[in-house]
Amino acid sequence: MKNHQKQEKTLKKTLEIDLETEDLVVLDESRAQNNTQTTRCLCNPTQNGFKDPNILRKTGMRFGTNAVGFQGINCPSYVFFNQKNNSNNFIIALCNYQISRIENLEAINILYNIVTNPKIDITNIKLELLKEKAGEEVLEKIYDEEHNIDPKKLSYYCTKNKINYYKITNRQKKYLKNELNKKRLIYLLQNERKINLVLDNARIHTAKFVEEMCDILSINLVFLPPYCPFLNPIEDVWKDIKREIYISDYETLDELIELFTSLFYELVDNITYYENWLFEFFDINIW
Repeated sequence: MKNHQKQEKTLKKTLEIDLETEDLVVLDESRAQNNTQTTRCLCNPTQNGFKDPNILRKTGMRFGTNAVGFQGINCPSYVFFNQKNNSNNFIIALCNYQISRIENLEAINILYNIVTNPKIDITNIKLELLKEKAGEEVLEKIYDEEHNIDPKKLSYYCTKNKINYYKITNRQKKYLKNELNKKRLIYLLQNERKINLVLDNARIHTAKFVEEMCDILSINLVFLPPYCPFLNPIEDVWKDIKREIYISDYETLDELIELFTSLFYELVDNITYYENWLFEFFDINIW
């Protein structure tokens, strides 16, 4: 109990933010995935010709994705999905969040062109590195008869030529750094409302690269004390979303993402998730 109180005092000292001129956002990542427990199908999924709402048909194949949630306290909320949590994808998520909230069209276009450029696609980076390492003739071997890339062959030749995860993410990081570090973009974002982003101390959040890119994106990182998820109000949003997903019927990853997104926007802006948190740490009573 004393440790919790100490952590709360630490957060209070950290959060000196003017909500009239700056935006406050809470961030956290969560795993969105299906549940493969087929034992919950207790009887026939139809009853008298109608679907029984109490019966769920669960697929036996596991699938899922990572959700990055932005809970806007005095600004829009947002959710972004990726298949791998790393510092590069975290910056891409931050760029997409800025696109969703800023007003300057020029800045929006610049950021959109960065995050949609084929150069940051992992497959394209693998092809680029493979071409540099082994030449054009190797690239011809990774396509099937319909001239589509065979992922297994691509992975095999990357391994054979010592093109590893570190080299791939470094190339992606280099591109993001070069494209974001432009004077015009920095100027435009400095004229937008500053974001104070409250988040945990995960390694991908504390990387030097992330710190540098957040300075460009006009984002102030406010780290929670270690091992205290109870200080993050979006944790309760995840719990409620997962409770609904567990009892819902979906069969594909796209359906899961659609359901997760719908639940997120339905729940995240409910002030009951953060009203006590705001009063405790900012002395703000929203009623």
